[in-house]
Amino acid sequence: MSAFPELGGAERSLLDTVDALAARGFAVHVLNLVDRPGALARALLERGIAVHVVRVGRFRDPRGDARVIGWFLRQGRRFDLALANDTRGVLYTAAGTAPARVPYLWHVRDLMGSGSRLERLALRLRPAAWIANSHAVAASLVRHGGDSARVIVVHNGVDVGRFQPASANGTLRRELGLDESAVLVGTIGRLVPWKSVETLLEAAAHLRTTLPAAACLVVGDVVTDPVNRPAALAYRESLLSLRDRLGLGDRVHFLGERADVPRILAALDVLVHTAIDEPFGRVLIEAMAAGKPVVATRGGGVAEIVEDGVTGYLVPPRDAASVADRVVRLADDGQRDEMGRAGRERALTHFSLDAYGDALAAVASRVLKRDAAFERQQAVGSRGR
Repeated sequence: MSAFPELGGAERSLLDTVDALAARGFAVHVLNLVDRPGALARALLERGIAVHVVRVGRFRDPRGDARVIGWFLRQGRRFDLALANDTRGVLYTAAGTAPARVPYLWHVRDLMGSGSRLERLALRLRPAAWIANSHAVAASLVRHGGDSARVIVVHNGVDVGRFQPASANGTLRRELGLDESAVLVGTIGRLVPWKSVETLLEAAAHLRTTLPAAACLVVGDVVTDPVNRPAALAYRESLLSLRDRLGLGDRVHFLGERADVPRILAALDVLVHTAIDEPFGRVLIEAMAAGKPVVATRGGGVAEIVEDGVTGYLVPPRDAASVADRVVRLADDGQRDEMGRAGRERALTHFSLDAYGDALAAVASRVLKRDAAFERQQAVGSRGR
């Protein structure tokens, strides 16, 4: 179950989840809780996955809860297990599955501790198991009331076959009017404040003296939901203004949303990821799979992906000077290639879709067996009475 229509990191991971379970014999249906179908629903339908759209309207509107509960009850016991893909979705999942007596999992993809009303409500719930996408997320969940015995860490997987090591992709550089010999760094992700893209811009200002020919790409755009869009647009404008104030108009290129991320990664020399307390960091694996070293902020689940000094560098948060220093180190082709090879090997061995799918299917099977055993026990108890 997903409560968002667009394709951010959580939604792309949901697509991987669906693919992994379907490949392992699970009959998968997705309940999309939105006002209207969006990019997520289209991507699922292209995969041949059944998508059911329930219009929930304003969050926590009782009519939305009633629609979700009604949908589950109409299915009877057609479904054996439900999985909530985000914090908002878990509230509807819990409401819908309880009357239908369907166990559910909560795939936790965010660090707990925001103190928001949404989070407080979600943390009161008790799913059959919590699946945390990093040890950092698992620890935050336990600190805020999750049962450690039922918190299971399953790192996200990535289709590493989509990201192949390649020498610098000259076509993209030519399209952007960039020097093919310049060190090209980039960041890829949603433009939201906690991604701290301004740290990358400040690092680019440092590089103006240490790597005069270096250029930077910012790939991604703001969220599109009406509630958050005004603040998101203001953040994007603040980044563009900062770029201009720093005199980086010819060095930093905002590309917006792109469908050709593998091609962009092939063109980069270094991926920079300056997010503060990133729960996981899917793009880090994609870059490593493409054979690119990473400079990333230490915090959250990032250190579970990037090996400092081996597959890239970890730096303190909001430390533009350290980001620039590590990029300068990676201007050396030999070190860049060595770290790129190590990163691809780590992506293949630790973060493949196969490993992710096997781990996820094991959790689902374990919960289903436990639920079946409980029902048998209840049936025996009923006959005894």
